[in-house]
Amino acid sequence: MNICMFSPFSTQAPSTYRLLSFAKVLTARGHNVIIILPSFDRYSGYKVELENDINGVKLLNPPQLKSKKLTTDMIPYAFSTTLRGLLLKCDVVHILKTTPITCFGYATKLSQRIPVVQDIDDLDHLVMIAEGHSRIRTWIVAQCEKILPKLANHIIVSSSSLERMYLKFGLEKDKITQISNGVCANEFDVEADLAIKEQYNLKERVVIYVGSLNNEAQLSPLIFGMQEAVKERKDVSCLIVGDGIAKGNLQQLVRNLDLEEFVVFAGKVGHTLVPKFLSISDIGFACFPELDYLRFSSNIKVFEYMASGMPVIVSPAGDLPSYIDYGRAGVITKPNANELSKALVDLFSDDRKRRRLADHAKKYVRNFDWEILTEKLLEVYERI
Repeated sequence: MNICMFSPFSTQAPSTYRLLSFAKVLTARGHNVIIILPSFDRYSGYKVELENDINGVKLLNPPQLKSKKLTTDMIPYAFSTTLRGLLLKCDVVHILKTTPITCFGYATKLSQRIPVVQDIDDLDHLVMIAEGHSRIRTWIVAQCEKILPKLANHIIVSSSSLERMYLKFGLEKDKITQISNGVCANEFDVEADLAIKEQYNLKERVVIYVGSLNNEAQLSPLIFGMQEAVKERKDVSCLIVGDGIAKGNLQQLVRNLDLEEFVVFAGKVGHTLVPKFLSISDIGFACFPELDYLRFSSNIKVFEYMASGMPVIVSPAGDLPSYIDYGRAGVITKPNANELSKALVDLFSDDRKRRRLADHAKKYVRNFDWEILTEKLLEVYERI
């Protein structure tokens, strides 16, 4: 099967990692996959990425202007993306996200009558509201999220909240398939890299967060929880891996609470290094508040934590409880300082409980391996 995929983000974005993961498995099974994606991303502006190949997956970066303004950069990208899509011979078009950028992928369908799968892994307009984007941009993206899925032959959604929402929008149930994010579990089966622990001067026990730092409210509960936890235990560290527009405010919060000894920011690391950072950690953190956009997302980090053999602390938000088998592979608690500190101290102090949850996490996460999830995707391709 020849498959053409469209992504609105560069290879640095977590959403594109979802697309690449599908593509790698498909390519390994003998399918031909091409991904058309931009060279820029929303946060760092223009980023040069040459046309290349990842594990047999062909990446095409159409020409763009060297501008950090997304609207300006979209003009040449729109024309070149549409042209590339029209010239490619494919059996299925797979479009990630419903944004003004990826809508150009529909030109391939309209011109060649090729079936389209619309892949929705969160609601971008809610993310943009949280990040303070203009009302007009947010409104445009919100309209794309309502209209574009109706043009597709089938849509896949990453969470049950998204499925319920699109059913309310009038899409038929047999036109929607839920496929969560996942993990290549074998990549996280690594030995503990104690050099990282020494490099960042970490304590004996470590709770880790890996991901973007674009919303202060998403991580401040963890920092306040650590403030309470260190009152009972001085042998614990919090390791925050990632970067984003809220990083400065979070670092200032740590300084204000006098927690520099216990909360460490490692900055952004390459995806290949993430397993090493997880290898020296004891607990994964995904206990997020009820922010609108988080209810609709499927957090890749949760599956990576479990694949690394550690329990995960989650909140009741969205599908998070189901990812940890409703408490059998972690702890479900409210995202406030008191509840979080109790959960942290409990897991740090009870080695037997922590190991039991970790063992189940490592087994249960196999249900979310990209190999299994891609089987579901192939069924969708064959159906349309």
